[in-house]
Amino acid sequence: MKEKYDRVLMIAASVIAILVSGFVAFKSFGFPEKFTQTPGSGSYDPPAGYKEVVTDAVTRLSEKKAWAQPTKDGQPGKTLRLLRSVALVQKAGEAQIIDLDAEPNGQLRPPIENRFLRKYDLEFERSDVAELDPDGDGFSNAEEFLWGETDPTDPKDFPPYWRKLELLTVKFSPYTLEFREKDGQTFVLRRVREDWRDKTIYADLSEPFRPARKFDTKEESDEARFTITEWNEESKEITLLDSLNEDDPQTYKLKEGDTLNIPYKLTTLEYTFPGQEKTFTDIREGKKIDLPNDDIEYKIVEVNEQNFIRISFTPKGEQNPKTVRIPEN
Repeated sequence: MKEKYDRVLMIAASVIAILVSGFVAFKSFGFPEKFTQTPGSGSYDPPAGYKEVVTDAVTRLSEKKAWAQPTKDGQPGKTLRLLRSVALVQKAGEAQIIDLDAEPNGQLRPPIENRFLRKYDLEFERSDVAELDPDGDGFSNAEEFLWGETDPTDPKDFPPYWRKLELLTVKFSPYTLEFREKDGQTFVLRRVREDWRDKTIYADLSEPFRPARKFDTKEESDEARFTITEWNEESKEITLLDSLNEDDPQTYKLKEGDTLNIPYKLTTLEYTFPGQEKTFTDIREGKKIDLPNDDIEYKIVEVNEQNFIRISFTPKGEQNPKTVRIPEN
């Protein structure tokens, strides 16, 4: 019974296969007709002006084009950088958006210019970036920018130390001398003081002398600043040389019995370098000072009543002295 059933299935499968094969063969007879080409008319009329269009296209393709960097609107010469982001910053509470690469667009952290912030990758997002000292050399970012644009990330590159000097005061105390008489070969003068502590001075011709006795102020007792260089017997007049400022000595005429008011210029300075702070009190014009962490010698060459001073020094590695003003303007 089982064998008959298998035989029936085989016969049915064979019949189905024969029918499918016949259907496929029947359909294949009409296949080439679907790809029959229709012959054309043998002529083609192109649109008007096609020659000019083709000629123009060929010309454009054959031309060499120079690349032109695009620029920002309203900023001639300010190019747009391709494939690189532009730093745009908006301050808290302000509507303006600042482009860090465009100074005319506004300074983000004055007095530092935006280009300086970008060049040294400073923390421009911090409002106190001007006061920061990332390299620990004792000078803030603002100071390194304003005083020579030194590298604020390199501890070996920093402004000169004198920049840390601040002018506190200038004052003028008149120095009054009276020529009393000539006693033989000795000239008798008197230092007149407001505190009634007048001092008598005995001096010889061409011999430098101190302005007061040894027990007077330390500033005045250290140096012999005056010299009587000439005596006129007829007019009873001496010529007095004041070499307090050796770079600018002064000459005065003083007759017997007359008094002379000589300006005595003093200044007080403060050195503000972190950890080396020092105050220089009542330093007279012509005096030298030394900064705690600097081996350069500085000299006060001018104390001006317009509330500024000038100092002179010779920078390291140079031969010629340099004079600078404090404050600068």
